[in-house]
Amino acid sequence: MRFPNIIFDLDGTLVDSIDGICFSLNHALSISNLNMRISISELSPLMGEPILKILLKLIPEITEEQAAGILVSFREHYNRIGWKKSQLYPQVYEQLTLLKRKGVLLFIATNKPSAITVTLLAHFGIRNMFEAVLCPDIHDEKLISKSQMLYLIVDRFSLNKSQTLMVGDAITDCHAARDCGIIFAYASYGYGDLSDHANFENSYKIEHLGELQKIIED
Repeated sequence: MRFPNIIFDLDGTLVDSIDGICFSLNHALSISNLNMRISISELSPLMGEPILKILLKLIPEITEEQAAGILVSFREHYNRIGWKKSQLYPQVYEQLTLLKRKGVLLFIATNKPSAITVTLLAHFGIRNMFEAVLCPDIHDEKLISKSQMLYLIVDRFSLNKSQTLMVGDAITDCHAARDCGIIFAYASYGYGDLSDHANFENSYKIEHLGELQKIIED
């Protein structure tokens, strides 16, 4: 088997969560003193990054303090209501089950906070399919990056980098995989547009999750 280890991003790769995130961001903006709304088309290219960074990019005129206040309102609304608008992408449950049966070790590295990540995975009945789920807040003292998550997974489980695949939809996922020295598969059905980065060395492109089966067996 070419890739007995697969690390997945979450939003835009396994879970389609943009409707709920946009819904909760606009709720948070509605109760702030900013008279504006964010559209899904504006949000989509930035999905995969932490929400605080998304806010600062979408609304460059606000201060970090203002963004932090909006983030608090967003989190409260999203953790209570917004996440319920999420859904699994087609074939996710079936393909994860098949990969697990083949003995592939599955992991998640996501910029989503750990509490809501666990809630989502449990809701969709897929939490137990993963050996580990890493989020930026797994260490209380500071947030960790996607690259650091990959390093931790590889080190903790003694994974062979040449036999490990990172599946994600964002350029940040691609950069993290390259930083860690593992192979990247671009989930083109997600939010990111990596068309300008199609020639990255040692990368694959999938249009649906079922295409992983051929990749891992090559």
